[in-house]
Amino acid sequence: MATQFNDVIVDNLQIALRESAGDIPLVPVVGAIDVVLSDRALVLGVKAALEMAKGKVPVEVEFDQAQFTESGADVTVSAGINRFLKAKATAVLDITATNANAVRVDIREIRTLGKISVEGMIGPVLDKALDKAAEKPGIDRNPTANRSLLIEPNALLAELGIPLEFADGGGWTVSNATGQLTVRYATVP
Repeated sequence: MATQFNDVIVDNLQIALRESAGDIPLVPVVGAIDVVLSDRALVLGVKAALEMAKGKVPVEVEFDQAQFTESGADVTVSAGINRFLKAKATAVLDITATNANAVRVDIREIRTLGKISVEGMIGPVLDKALDKAAEKPGIDRNPTANRSLLIEPNALLAELGIPLEFADGGGWTVSNATGQLTVRYATVP
């Protein structure tokens, strides 16, 4: 089976090269970029995050499905203590930015099947996961919303040691659609 190269599509990439006195003498500075992520990219990203979190959360969490939606993404997992005390829950995410310095990810709702309330079981796990994510430079808890993160890509790239940065004076914009998410960065002329 041939590999399809459409999980992440990068378009409109505009880069300036800046000399640097640091360890890497040349730093690419992005002035514009469009990145389209597919549902498959989301699925693989969620699976990787769950694998990295194994043993660090108080309950077992198993991946079920994930997809991009008109407002962000729906991520469904089964979570519980054992196979008898498990519930399926869907986190409804809003992913937004409008010419902003950061991309905002909100957990808008947690849906469960039937009348089982998993807020008491899933809520503390989500809060712990958000706190853990916010320990990384470039990811902060949003002070204006309860279950919300602000992701600032320049700080995140620096933390990861990636010699790339986004130009000053630009902003992020997110476009949501069923099956894909488009993230754009552009400097303001």
